[in-house]
Amino acid sequence: MVSLIVTDAKHKPLRAVDDYTLDLAYGSDENSFKLTCLPQPESSALIMIDGTEYGGLVTVRNTDGSVEGPTWHGLLSRRILQPDTGRDYLTVSGAAGDVLNMLFKRIGLDALFTASARHAVTIGSYSFDRYTDAYTGIRKMLAANNAKLRLIWADGRVNAYALPVEHYGDSIDSDLLEFKASLDSQPVNHLIGLGTGELKDRAVVHWYADVNGNVSQTQSLTGLAERQAVYDYSNAKPDELNTETRKKLIELQSQGGVEVTITDNTLSMDVGDTVTGRDNRLGITLTVPVAKKIVKSSGGILSVDYECGTASGDTTSLSGSAESNGSTGSGGSGAYYADGVTITMRNNTFSAVVTPSRVDDVEKTAKDAYTLASNYSAEIGKAQQDSIAAIAAAAMNVA
Repeated sequence: MVSLIVTDAKHKPLRAVDDYTLDLAYGSDENSFKLTCLPQPESSALIMIDGTEYGGLVTVRNTDGSVEGPTWHGLLSRRILQPDTGRDYLTVSGAAGDVLNMLFKRIGLDALFTASARHAVTIGSYSFDRYTDAYTGIRKMLAANNAKLRLIWADGRVNAYALPVEHYGDSIDSDLLEFKASLDSQPVNHLIGLGTGELKDRAVVHWYADVNGNVSQTQSLTGLAERQAVYDYSNAKPDELNTETRKKLIELQSQGGVEVTITDNTLSMDVGDTVTGRDNRLGITLTVPVAKKIVKSSGGILSVDYECGTASGDTTSLSGSAESNGSTGSGGSGAYYADGVTITMRNNTFSAVVTPSRVDDVEKTAKDAYTLASNYSAEIGKAQQDSIAAIAAAAMNVA
C-alpha cells in the first residue's frame, strides 16, 4: 500500500492516508492533480507520496469531496522568469544547484523548493526566453546542457535535482526491449518563419532540412522530395525569428511512431530521457523523448503511464509568440516502477502497474534520491497517536 501524506494549510503534516483515489500528470502539459480522500484536505494543504515526485498544492475543493491543484511542476509553471529592468534577457551560469536556488528565490518559491549544491551538471551561459514560465525555462535550460529536472519530496521540502539525460536502447540488454517502429520518410524539410510586421513588411525567414535531418539555410531537397510548412511566430524580430524557426524545424525532424515493451522491474526512466528503437531489417532507427508522466492510484494499486514526445509532425504546433505570459509548462522528470511483468508503450504511451506486494521490493531498487529519509513519518505517527489518545479520553468521559 502506497500511503499519501496530507498536511494542513500551514504545511504541517496531519495524517497518512491509504484509502484514496489520485489522478496526477506532469511534463509536457497538465502539471496538475485531482485527489479524493476522507477527510477532504483543506485549501492550501500539501499532498504528496514521500520520496517521489507525486505531490502538489490544494487550490480547489469540490462538492463531491475531491480536491485539485498544481503539482510541484505546476507550481513552477505558474511563475514567470522575467529579465531585469533594462536587460533584454535573464542570463545565468554556474553550478546547476546554485542556479536553481537562485531561480527559486527569484520567483518566490525558495521556502518550498531547494536544490543541492552537489550537482555534476554545470550551466554554461544561458539566456532564457523572455517572460517564459519557470518550469518551461528551467527544463529548456537543463536540456541545453544535456540534463533533466527531477523534483522529489523529502524532509519537508521539494528537492530539485539536475541530472544527466539518460538514453535507453543502447545501454541496456536488448533482450529486455522489444520495439516496433515506423518512420515518416518525408517530414517537413522547408519551414517558412513569419515574424513581426504586416504584409510585405513582415519578417520572413527560410530554413531547410536535408535527407539526414540536418538543418541549415541551404536547400537540398526540391521537387517531390520537398515538404513545406509555415511557422507563425508572431511579434518576433528577425534574429529571434531565425533562432526559433531553426529550433522548430529541428523538432519536426523527429516524426514517426514507436511501440516499446520493456520487461525489467528495476529500469527507471525520467521525463526528458530518450528511448531508441531499431529495426535492422528495414533500416529504421527512431529516438523519442519521454515527455509526460501520468500517475493514478485507486484501491491500493499505483499505475504509471508515460507519454513520449511528438510522434507525428502533423500534431506539432506551428505557431508561437515572441513573448509568452506563461503556460502549463513542458518538461519535468520522474521515474516509473514496474511490477516485474511488462511496461508497454503504445500510441506513444508507456504503462506500468505497481501492486502492493511489489512496493517494498521496488523501493529497495529505487535510486538514492527516491529513498531520502523524511521526518514527516515521525510527525505523522505522533499526530495519529495523539488522535487515538484523544478519542479514548473522550470515550471515558462519556462513560
